[in-house]
Amino acid sequence: MVSALSLGTVAVTAGLLSLERRAFLQAMLSRPLIATALIGLAAGLVGEGPALAVALVPMGAVLELYFLGEVTMGASLSENESFAAIACAACASGLFGAQMPGVGPTVVWTLSVMLALPAARLGRRCDALCDRNNEIRAARGGLHGANLASVWIPFFSGASSAVAALLLGALLLPKMVARLPHGLLLAMPLAWAALTVAAAATAVMAIRAPGTKRGRTPTRLILGCAVLFSALPLVFRLVEGLGGGG
Repeated sequence: MVSALSLGTVAVTAGLLSLERRAFLQAMLSRPLIATALIGLAAGLVGEGPALAVALVPMGAVLELYFLGEVTMGASLSENESFAAIACAACASGLFGAQMPGVGPTVVWTLSVMLALPAARLGRRCDALCDRNNEIRAARGGLHGANLASVWIPFFSGASSAVAALLLGALLLPKMVARLPHGLLLAMPLAWAALTVAAAATAVMAIRAPGTKRGRTPTRLILGCAVLFSALPLVFRLVEGLGGGG
């Protein structure tokens, strides 16, 4: 069960990380590799402690590779990698806390990434909302109000997404995982391998083509590979069943 203290520490940590990415410091603490570990540390403050943070590092590394080429230039907003990392880490922390038998780290990482990765686009919408609010207030001459909004909008949006993801991982995902076929759970290591390869390929594309804006293909590729590799063992079992029946 998620405690109020865990919810509070995760919310504050996520809010500060979202704020660090946009409004102050900008020391890259909000990058996925570090943000996932910090969210895990905040979620495990009551029980697991640093062990939960360490367990989230591989997932943070894959997310770091995937978002390596995301750069905000001028008025063009990139996908918010911090939002995705925070949501994935919070979701994984909740599922790790459920301590379900037979559910290994690859199951937790794969489900968390597949469910929470779209939060990157939600974060981009929040960035656009914050920019639009600043433009309106600046046009009216209320610059001090614009600065205040620039602080609170990222903070509350990041905190609320983390709390929602943590509750999703702790309360809803265990029930969903318990209903999944055993063959699908066995396929999760393959799905995680596919996610890792797709993220590495995306990073290579970004390195080889600096300054180019990535389209929607990598996002669909990384999720599509996970679905494909998850379905393979089920297909094999179906074929074996048909062969045995014949």
